[in-house]
Amino acid sequence: MRRKAAQVLGERGIADQAEDVVHDAFESLLKAPPTEEIRSWEAFLIRIVRNKATDRLRSAAFRHAGPEFDVQLHDDAERGHDLADDVAETVDRDRDAARAWDALSVLNAQQRRVFDEYLVQKRPRGEVATELGVTPGRVSQIANKAAELLQEAINREQVADG
Repeated sequence: MRRKAAQVLGERGIADQAEDVVHDAFESLLKAPPTEEIRSWEAFLIRIVRNKATDRLRSAAFRHAGPEFDVQLHDDAERGHDLADDVAETVDRDRDAARAWDALSVLNAQQRRVFDEYLVQKRPRGEVATELGVTPGRVSQIANKAAELLQEAINREQVADG
């Protein structure tokens, strides 16, 4: 479980928080034990850890802490590399990400979960349906509605920005 957490967190340079994520996973499991029969506890626990690690990466504290020091970027700067274009691209990308994050607020909890797990993480529709206690067709309906609401929110934001 620690290895899975370190894998997810390592992509963003915070693999040292893996033990905290495993602890969070067990804590949430104790607070809300599964109600259905678990066929594979190993797979179940790995999924919980993966979700907790993803939650940590999406947390406001992590997003606002800023990026890790990039040695390669520093080395390029020493060689006279013009960073203005890189900085402008990063600012634009961060602004777009913030707009997308704000747009997610138009979704309810179920729509956000379906959007994330089914559309973003590309998990099988049947698995997501089973976890939510709905049919696979309903997952598709929720995903379509979520995508529609997000598109409307993004369009409104673009119109407001002129």
